[in-house]
Amino acid sequence: MAGIDASNVTRIAQGLGFSGWPGLQDELRAQYLRSLTLVEIADRHSGEAASGPVQRSIEADRRALALLDVDAEICATIAARLAAAPTRLALGGGSFGAVAHIFASNCSLAGYPCAHLTEAGGVANAVARLGGDDVVLIFDFWWLYEGMKRAAAAARKRGATVVVVSDHPNTGLTRSATHVLTVPSEGGAYFPTMVPAIVVANAICTELALVDPERTKKAIRRSEQIWTEMEVMG
Repeated sequence: MAGIDASNVTRIAQGLGFSGWPGLQDELRAQYLRSLTLVEIADRHSGEAASGPVQRSIEADRRALALLDVDAEICATIAARLAAAPTRLALGGGSFGAVAHIFASNCSLAGYPCAHLTEAGGVANAVARLGGDDVVLIFDFWWLYEGMKRAAAAARKRGATVVVVSDHPNTGLTRSATHVLTVPSEGGAYFPTMVPAIVVANAICTELALVDPERTKKAIRRSEQIWTEMEVMG
């Protein structure tokens, strides 16, 4: 509308610190969504041409996944830090605490024990024990939880590596981060999609499992043996 050609748009976006127009577009969309309530977001999706709510939800997940752009080098760096860390914490705001739980479970199964904490006192006590070699991963999206912001700031103050997976690259949460992985989260109705965040969690764990393949194999064999002994699986 302003008559600016694509190359100038790219340069403007890069001048603002983004890799290009798609990065700036994601930021603008995140800012817009953050200004809306869940009801307002659902109302804006209600007129879409999908055949019904189920299809609309599935299409929203597909659309978000198509927009996902994972930086493999950052994931490899995060995996290396996780492998060397004495302590690993996974935290998540709201429903994205489920993603933190998935990450902690897979990380632990791969031979790198990771705690997933939800209760505020437990989070505070764990952060108080962090040091410069430790790693905290935080999954938080849309309207960010103050507890996650404070945990990130406190962990960074103690020298820990703070990894933030969020839909917004420039917030009070991400400003405390050592590494930021930005993923889309816009769902088809009232609920943000967790699909891209889970994909990123799995990608980091997959990279982690290849840091020391023999360690991971031994850890999985031990877990499988215990599953058999305790008859965990039917």
